[in-house]
Amino acid sequence: MKFLPLAASIAALLATTSHAAVTELELYKDSQFRGPAQTIKGEVANLENGMRREVSSVAARGDRWGRRGGLILYGQEGFAGRSLEIGEDVPDLSQRRFGDRASSLVVERGLWQLCTEPNYRGRCRTFRRGDYRELRGFDDRISSVRRVE
Repeated sequence: MKFLPLAASIAALLATTSHAAVTELELYKDSQFRGPAQTIKGEVANLENGMRREVSSVAARGDRWGRRGGLILYGQEGFAGRSLEIGEDVPDLSQRRFGDRASSLVVERGLWQLCTEPNYRGRCRTFRRGDYRELRGFDDRISSVRRVE
């Protein structure tokens, strides 16, 4: 596997997207958004997780920055912590390293069903457009997500 220098990874990503509204970058040491990761918001003096020399995949996150988004999951209550922007059905959030981790969410558009088990099983709840600072009863339990409208 060939690692790209950090600057080249970021430049390649930003060259292919409308980056005016990018609010954070997620850097991954391994390809396909796996391995050690660091989320960057604003300026960062020191990269963590061995990222000073190499990054193999980079994901840009932001508010309506050009993707077909609709839902943003956050790892902590109050829209804090690691985030994951979702624009399509995800039958198993563990495949995106976010299974049983969401504690708050924002629905930007659409109607979404979130379930406590993979493949839309277990206890499910529907969320409409809005900001959900806490997920009462679903905190750290969401395993699958799908758009229903």
